[in-house]
Amino acid sequence: DEKPDDPGRTDTIMVASWDMSDQQVSVVSIPRDTMVSIPGRTGYHRINAAHVFGGPELTLKTLSEFLGIPLQYYVKVNFEGFKQIVDTLGGVTINVEKPMDYDDYAQDLHIHLEPGVQRLNGEQALGYVRFRHDGLGDVALVDESRPIYDGRIDRQQKFVKALIKEVLQPKTLTK
Repeated sequence: DEKPDDPGRTDTIMVASWDMSDQQVSVVSIPRDTMVSIPGRTGYHRINAAHVFGGPELTLKTLSEFLGIPLQYYVKVNFEGFKQIVDTLGGVTINVEKPMDYDDYAQDLHIHLEPGVQRLNGEQALGYVRFRHDGLGDVALVDESRPIYDGRIDRQQKFVKALIKEVLQPKTLTK
C-alpha cells in the first residue's frame, strides 16, 4: 500500500523454500498482522510495519529472526507489478469460490467477482487476492472436525499455485 511519500506496509508476505534434492518448493504465508519484534524498534509491531521502518531489507531480517532461519533473497512486487505479471501471461484461470463484492473508494479498490471458474485479468486477480470482507479475514478455521482453513491467505496460496501452473505452460514460457 505504498504512496508517493510513504514506503507502505506489506500487504502479503510469503516465505518460499526450495529443496534442491527432491525439487520441491514449499511456501508459508505470514499473516500481515502477526505481532513480532522488529530489530531496532522497541516493543512489538505488526510484521507488515517492518517495511515502513526499513524497507524489504528490514522485513527480511525481521522474518529471519521471527522464523529462526536464514533468509537470503526477496522479491518485492507492488500492486501495479502484480497486475502486469498477470496481464503479461494473458490472465490466470482460477475457481472463484464465492461472490466477492467490495468497494473502498479511499483506496480506489473495487472488487466485483462472481463465483465459478474464470480467467482473471490483472485487475481482477489483484481483487481476488486482496479480498478479505467475507468475515474470514486473513485466516480462519472453518471446520474444527477437520483442519480446514479459509480466508485471504488460503485464496492467495491457491492463486500462487494457479499462477505457477500458468507460468509453466509451454505457451507462456517465452513471456
